[in-house]
Amino acid sequence: MRCSGNVFADFGDADAETNKMKADIAVEIILTLNKRGLTARAGAKVAKVDANIQRIRNADFVPIHHRPPCADCLPPWPLG
Repeated sequence: MRCSGNVFADFGDADAETNKMKADIAVEIILTLNKRGLTARAGAKVAKVDANIQRIRNADFVPIHHRPPCADCLPPWPLG
């Protein structure tokens, strides 16, 4: 099986595009927090949002990376 670039679509997820977009956004948030050395609470304050960013930071992306054969279309681990 070749990777389509969307692991959610490769596994038949009905909301594949939406879930990929959410995952991409979550990865960018985590990378930005790590790069700036911010806690989730400090990141929410900087972004001026009343959101529980800690839920995003605590997301467990590891299982997705261990689902062959699409591991080649995912970002390198660990994030940051």
